[in-house]
Amino acid sequence: MGIGLVFGIIGIPLSAISRSRAKKDGKSTGIAIAGIVLNSIGIAVSIIFLIVIVGSFIVLNDNNSIASESQYENTIPQYETFTHLGIMRVNSKEQHTVLLDIVLEYNQNINDSRIELNAKVDKMKDFIRQYFATKNASDLIPENENKIKQEIMELLNTECLDIAQISGVLFKKFEVMEY
Repeated sequence: MGIGLVFGIIGIPLSAISRSRAKKDGKSTGIAIAGIVLNSIGIAVSIIFLIVIVGSFIVLNDNNSIASESQYENTIPQYETFTHLGIMRVNSKEQHTVLLDIVLEYNQNINDSRIELNAKVDKMKDFIRQYFATKNASDLIPENENKIKQEIMELLNTECLDIAQISGVLFKKFEVMEY
């Protein structure tokens, strides 16, 4: 646009000079023609520059080269917690009482996850009860907590749930008691 502006600025005085001379002499000179040519070149360069700028914005937007925030909104998992299992009292293999309050994390971007989790609360509780019934008290030590969480998550995802996928298991309460 700078070149077009320069040609336009030079061309305006040249055409003004040639018009004033043409009035005095009654004829047009070469300066008038040069002024008109420079003005025309300046306008043409300015128009071409604008077309290139506007055209490039249109092409970039049509090809989705400029990514908007909404394009990535559904690709990043949004995790929600499910707390409706409540406090559970289950027995271990050796008849120790295990007091649990489990929170499940799941990807809320998967449609109908919450509906399935709500519908299968009793089934999930039963799977968890059965899981702990196979464990000895020596398996239920704090050092094994991450392993227990992983096994519960895999058990629920593979044996209990169809749509929803548990991404994490949290213990609000995990107590093993002898009686």
